[in-house]
Amino acid sequence: MSFWNTLGGLWSDGTLLPAIGHSLLRCLYGFGASVVLGVPLGVLLTLRTPLRRVVRPALSAVQSLPAAALVPVAVVALGESEWAVYAVVLLGAVPSIALGVASALDQVPPLLTRAGWSLGSGVLHGILKVRVPAAMPGLVAAARQG
Repeated sequence: MSFWNTLGGLWSDGTLLPAIGHSLLRCLYGFGASVVLGVPLGVLLTLRTPLRRVVRPALSAVQSLPAAALVPVAVVALGESEWAVYAVVLLGAVPSIALGVASALDQVPPLLTRAGWSLGSGVLHGILKVRVPAAMPGLVAAARQG
């Protein structure tokens, strides 16, 4: 049976569009969860040097693995479930996003941060109102890479 016959059969059964929709939802949920986990982790990496020394090499190691290599590990750990799929997506995207965010925040000129401090911003305000807007191109690139 050829690919086109199988595709036509799935279309006539009415199972093709729901399967595509389900896969797209997995992508959207996985990307959203990866951004929600990766951005704060990247910010933490820029704030805490001991955390950076411990976590950054581990994130680099996981980032260098192809996602296909993570599938057997996820299936063994979580079984053949939706959670295994999401685990592969998260393990593939979170390290990339976190390292990209940390790199983008590291490239913000220190003069901007000092200017924010001299104008009265604290740590959280300085991150949200000074460093994040200055690093926005790198943050968007990190999200795209993830």
